[in-house]
Amino acid sequence: TVFDDRQPVVRLSINDHRVEPVRQYPRSKYKVDLAVLTFNLFADVTSLFDWNTKELFLYVTAEYETDKNGVNQVVIWDRIVERGAGADIIDEPIVRTKYPMLDDGNGFRNNKNVSLSLHWNVIPNAGLLPRKSSGHTQISFGKYS
Repeated sequence: TVFDDRQPVVRLSINDHRVEPVRQYPRSKYKVDLAVLTFNLFADVTSLFDWNTKELFLYVTAEYETDKNGVNQVVIWDRIVERGAGADIIDEPIVRTKYPMLDDGNGFRNNKNVSLSLHWNVIPNAGLLPRKSSGHTQISFGKYS
C-alpha cells in the first residue's frame, strides 16, 4: 500500500470565494482574514481500495504563502470513506468549507496564490500509512468584499 502509485480521478474547482475581516477573539481589537469559499469536488477513489485497505481519510487543504509565514496550510474539508460503504465516488457540486479558513493576519487579502488540493491517507489493515495528494487548483483573492 505504501509503494503503490494508484491515483484516483480527482476534479477540484472553485465556485465562489471572498475575504472578510473578522475579530479572531471577541475582545480583540485586531481583525484577521476569514476566507469564505465553495468548491466542486469529484473524486473516484475506487482504485485506492484493495485487500489491505480498511478505510480512506480524505481532506482538502488550502496552502498559501505570506510575508509573515513561508508555508501556511489549512484543512477546510474532510471525510472518512469506509470499505464497502458504497461511497467510492464522491460527486458534490457545491461543497462549503467544513472548518473556518482563518489567517493569523491579513494573508488572504490580495493573495494571488492560494492552492487547494485533495489529500488522502490509506488506512490499511496492516502496514504503514501513506499520505498522497491530487487535484490541485489555484485561487486569487482580492480585497475585502
